[in-house]
Amino acid sequence: MVDEVGHDLRLAPGVAVDLDGDAPDFDAALLAGTPHEDDAVQDWLDDARRRWLARRADRMSGLAARHEAAGALAAALALTEQLLVLEPLLEHAWRRLMRLHFLRGDRGAAVAAFERCERVLRDELGLAPSPETQALLAQVETLAEAAPPPSRAPLPPALLRPPRLVGRVAEREALAGAWQAGRAFLLVGEAGLGKSRLLADIAQGRERVLQVAALPGDETVSYALMLRLLRALAAGGPADALWPTGPARQELARLLPELGPPPAAPGLEALLQAALQDVF
Repeated sequence: MVDEVGHDLRLAPGVAVDLDGDAPDFDAALLAGTPHEDDAVQDWLDDARRRWLARRADRMSGLAARHEAAGALAAALALTEQLLVLEPLLEHAWRRLMRLHFLRGDRGAAVAAFERCERVLRDELGLAPSPETQALLAQVETLAEAAPPPSRAPLPPALLRPPRLVGRVAEREALAGAWQAGRAFLLVGEAGLGKSRLLADIAQGRERVLQVAALPGDETVSYALMLRLLRALAAGGPADALWPTGPARQELARLLPELGPPPAAPGLEALLQAALQDVF
């Protein structure tokens, strides 16, 4: 509802808008979907939309600053990312993004934010980041090297390994049957359902069992899990009986330097797979 006073338009008393508060919809256009047949009203609406867009970046920056000051780093980070989607040339927003990632303990993400900033400024304006932004990058790298790793409170033993595994009777029987028959099996399920615990319980007390697991960061290292398995095999048995000889051994040396010098020629995945088949 709108009151008309003289030549001005204003909201009637008691009418609220969603432009204020802690979670305004910055993506939405002001009064979207409300064209007006009256040219004067439409002119007012167009002007109001222009003024809202001109203030939007400042409002988003101010709200992100309040989130940061309150320690709500995730909210500040999400809002800053949203701002950069709308206004990718705001270098002060890129600096805030770098700082927020660093405050959350993610140095890599802070450096990646700088690289994104550098790429946008170069592609859109042909400019390099300002000395202030480059100084922040240097500070992030220096502080990250000097700061000790953050300490984490240890989890209670009951959370690390609950005392009882409830249910899973059918799964236990199927896994035990496959084990007795010497068949390979694959256990799948959503994260957190207890797959690792179930496998550990099945393997407990059995002879000639090796347990290896993927770790965070393995996706950046080729054959990381395979290398962990090979080293576990080497630790559990005589090396001469485990490793093949000749060219196959040389191919494995690409993964295990302790087996000797690797071939000088570039590696071929088929040859490495054949050498791994020899091992297993």
